[in-house]
Amino acid sequence: VAKMLGMAEADSLELHSIMVLKDGYVIYENWMGAGHADSLHILNSVSKTYTSLAIGMAIEEGKLKLDDKLVSFFPDKLPDIVSGHLAAITVRDLLSMTCGHAVDHTYEMQQLAKENPRLDWVKQFLSYLVEFAPGEVYCYNSVGTFMLSAILQKITGQTLFDYLTPRLFEPLGIKGACWLENNEGVNYGGWGCTSRPRTSPRPGN
Repeated sequence: VAKMLGMAEADSLELHSIMVLKDGYVIYENWMGAGHADSLHILNSVSKTYTSLAIGMAIEEGKLKLDDKLVSFFPDKLPDIVSGHLAAITVRDLLSMTCGHAVDHTYEMQQLAKENPRLDWVKQFLSYLVEFAPGEVYCYNSVGTFMLSAILQKITGQTLFDYLTPRLFEPLGIKGACWLENNEGVNYGGWGCTSRPRTSPRPGN
């Protein structure tokens, strides 16, 4: 571990914490820079893992299917002309980041939201040109993961965070976590979740 940390430091990588678990117990931990065992830490795109888990749970509960069409969830937010590619986007395509966009529109969406606090994120996403047939071209797409959060909230009446709390966070002992949301109260899905690195008790406690 010391050798790895030395290599990371040599490459100017900013690490905040490292934890090694064996048989459910923490056998090594180290806190660096902004990292601290009792502090919330922004998870950035690791948040996507939680979002995909939530979608899997909702599928298992019979609330939606992988092949459900994106447009079916938001009929009131569609553009005047719905292209064949847009109509073909499925939950599966959003999960696999193959919804057909040539570029990730996340930064653009964030900038638009700063300029217009009342921006309808779902409507804006649905207005973007879908250049490729869904399922054929991979493009990293954080705002596409936001759409999964919006879908989950639409079908359950709960935010992504509220839906996951009794199903994931509480059973795993993850306390104090939170998730940023947009102006309409939808968790970002692709980013914005924060939690503490440590959930298990320290040795001797």
